[in-house]
Amino acid sequence: MVGSSSGAAGAAGAPGPQGNPGPQGPGASSFTTALSLGTSYTTIATLNNGLAVQGECEGGRVYVRVVTTSFEDDLQASGTSNSETPSTDPVDVNGTSFATGATSTVHADLDVVARDPNVGKFARIDVHGEHGLPCTLWGMTTLSG
Repeated sequence: MVGSSSGAAGAAGAPGPQGNPGPQGPGASSFTTALSLGTSYTTIATLNNGLAVQGECEGGRVYVRVVTTSFEDDLQASGTSNSETPSTDPVDVNGTSFATGATSTVHADLDVVARDPNVGKFARIDVHGEHGLPCTLWGMTTLSG
């Protein structure tokens, strides 16, 4: 019968070559727009994850919101909204609505991560609306990779 035994482990090998760089991340997109008084919901940014950012300037108020482009109650969103200074309210929507937003006579802010789970991945959405002549809206979206 031939015996068998394992020898000591050998030395670690040299590191392999560096891999190729990964693809460019999705980056961020920004937007700025002015809405005349009396303007109802207007899309100011469209994302490729099934969402759109909309603004409104009516009735002495500015309104910012995120909606599913299908207008189906599939929105998933979490974050905060600021409707009246100094009020900050939580946003927690999970398939019970097609929209979430903030409205104010002065300025409205919406800061959320959101998506339509039937379409794509989450995006970070920061949008600000300022009431005036005209209402001004600006913000930024960043899609997850």
